Amino acid sequence: MGKQNEDKDSSRQEDAQAGRRKRRRKWIIIIAAVVVAIGLAVGIPYYLWSLRHESTDDAFIDGNATPVSARVPGRVVRLAVRDNQWVERGTLLVELDPTDYQAAADGAEAQVNSAAAAAQAAAVDVVLTRATTKATLDQARAGVSLARAAAVSAAAAVSAAISSRAQAVADANAARSSAAQAAADVRAAEAQNHLAQGNVRRYEEIAKAGAAAVEEMQQVLAQSKVAAANLDAARKHQAAAGDQAEAARTAVATATQAVEEARAKLEEAQANMRTAEATLEAAQTAPQQVAQKEAQQRVAEARVVAAQAALRQARLNVSYAQVRADVSGWVTNRTVEVGAYVQASQAMMALVQEEVWVVANFKETQLTNMLPGQPVSISVDAYPDASLSGRVASLQWGTGAQFSLLPPENATGNYIKVVQRVPVKIVFDSPPDLRRYHLAPGMSVVPTVNVSVKPARTPAAPPPAATAPAGRAP
Repeated sequence: MGKQNEDKDSSRQEDAQAGRRKRRRKWIIIIAAVVVAIGLAVGIPYYLWSLRHESTDDAFIDGNATPVSARVPGRVVRLAVRDNQWVERGTLLVELDPTDYQAAADGAEAQVNSAAAAAQAAAVDVVLTRATTKATLDQARAGVSLARAAAVSAAAAVSAAISSRAQAVADANAARSSAAQAAADVRAAEAQNHLAQGNVRRYEEIAKAGAAAVEEMQQVLAQSKVAAANLDAARKHQAAAGDQAEAARTAVATATQAVEEARAKLEEAQANMRTAEATLEAAQTAPQQVAQKEAQQRVAEARVVAAQAALRQARLNVSYAQVRADVSGWVTNRTVEVGAYVQASQAMMALVQEEVWVVANFKETQLTNMLPGQPVSISVDAYPDASLSGRVASLQWGTGAQFSLLPPENATGNYIKVVQRVPVKIVFDSPPDLRRYHLAPGMSVVPTVNVSVKPARTPAAPPPAATAPAGRAP
């Protein structure tokens, strides 16, 4: 009996366990069916949704951050803005010490005035040169005419003096001949007189002896007187001939001196003529002189232009001492303080402009159906409850790695294929309210592109077939 009861209890326990296992399998099947149903209900729509959408968490807000730098070196004397302050275009940001640049501008202005005065003087010099060179040329021509006339006159005077000297030489020769003849006449008269005086002495002796007649004695005395008179006349004539010969010699000397003086005057006249001709030749360079003065005027005017350019640059440097905003934006990344010395082109801060967009780095396998113009829903990590909309603006023509500092060289080493990422620019449909949403460059977002939409018009279309690169479809 006891053994049968134990068998019955054991059989009931086994039946109970079998029932529990059946119920457990039933519930497992039910739960599995529910899970599968839920999975199908959720998974199929998600799968279908994923076929029409592409998303990535490698996306960030981007915008224009314009660096602000000094155009001239200098020491900061004033900082006119605060960090993260909104400034309009043209607002004063930083002021540098302008003392040196103002002094340079004053010096440049003085150089402009000096160059302008020099140019004005050069212009006056051109006018004076034109006037004086014409007068000098006319005077030189008149001087050449006068010098040539004087030379001709001097040459005629030389010819006249030579003729006068020839006449004086001829007269001197005639006077010497007359003087010689007079000397011969004196000698003849002396002989006659000596003979006559001898006859007188002889007749006197004869008369003392009473042998001579009175008539003969008178005749001899008369002949002696005639001979004495002839001798006296011959001597006077000789003296006169000597005086004439001396006068003729003096006339020859005077004529010779006159010839020398006339020749000296001729040489002087010829020298004056050569000087006048040289002066005329120099005066005939008037066009070259005027051209030289005009060239000097142009050089002076060019110096005025250069000085004015230097003045404009100096004034620009003075204006550059005040660094102003080229664009409107928020002051960001300020690195300058009052008292700091900055160099030209040294970045002092950046101005983040109001316009922002999204740069999403999609995998290249996600770009199969992605086109510009497709709608995008944008989720911002900082504002998980906000939902912003946009559209694909363009796809970059190159992967991010290709434009990195060290692009990959796949031809070297062992090649391992890595899925590349391509930056895609996404713009907002309407400018976001930046007073409500602080969307700054670098903030993370998650864009989702609806690639099932086929935009009717692609803003970033490829070039037409006529200009498309060879081997590529437009």
